[in-house]
Amino acid sequence: MVEHTIEAARAWNPLVVAGPDVARALTGNSHAAVCVNDAPSLGMSHSLALADAALDPESSIVLLLADKPLASAALIRAVCERAGEADVVYPIRADEPGHPVFLSVAARRKIASLPRGDTLQLLRDDPSLLRLQLEMDDLGAYLDIDTPEALNALVE
Repeated sequence: MVEHTIEAARAWNPLVVAGPDVARALTGNSHAAVCVNDAPSLGMSHSLALADAALDPESSIVLLLADKPLASAALIRAVCERAGEADVVYPIRADEPGHPVFLSVAARRKIASLPRGDTLQLLRDDPSLLRLQLEMDDLGAYLDIDTPEALNALVE
């Protein structure tokens, strides 16, 4: 499933943060760098901290999730193109936030202070950061797909 996300992000030289098994499976994938997360139980904030440490600190980043494999290059591009001076940019539909999530350099500086767990919403909703919500109906931003079988059922 992560390969769909890698392909969508290919133009942006993606970095995949993955547990040891997925990282091994991606060995040799020429379209993405891989960072091994030896403690995935620490949640998304830990994965985000690993990515933050591995990337140029003066660059913005875009967070994609492997369980959103219908995210397309067009969706990623739309979020990036709208970023402008915003610190955090993400799709939204009927008050449901989606992915990808754009993080400016200023937003990245706050990653280290996130508590353990799936706490991205704390960064996304930080009142000291300029936030831009993009009204979008693209299902790739919202549809959570957890298994290859579920993905195959959707694309067939």
